[in-house]
Amino acid sequence: MLLPPRGQDTSPGDWEHLLDVIPFPIYVVAIDTRDLVYLNKAMREWTASVTTGKCHKLIHGQDKPCFFCRTPDLLAAMGDGESEGLVYEFFNDLDDHWYQMRETLMTWFDGTRVKYCVAVDISATK
Repeated sequence: MLLPPRGQDTSPGDWEHLLDVIPFPIYVVAIDTRDLVYLNKAMREWTASVTTGKCHKLIHGQDKPCFFCRTPDLLAAMGDGESEGLVYEFFNDLDDHWYQMRETLMTWFDGTRVKYCVAVDISATK
């Protein structure tokens, strides 16, 4: 896990420089509201620097939560304990690319339960 243990005095700003050097789009979504909580530099470039809103709107161009959302599967896989999360391939119609997705549940700095997502473009491989 990239973030420090809960209870340690820190903030997202302390980690932004680390997450921004990762070349893959990374985004964090609040589980309860589907609001974007954080986007790293690669993801901000992908979204033309729009950093707020609902994940389904900004990332997938959907007006309502995506029918293909893996959050319920992730919640089931995680249960009350730790898990490796989910890894799957996904085709995004918005940009016409294939991605390998890695999603993990975690607790954000402010105590919000979030989904941490890393998207690796695998279009060339497909």
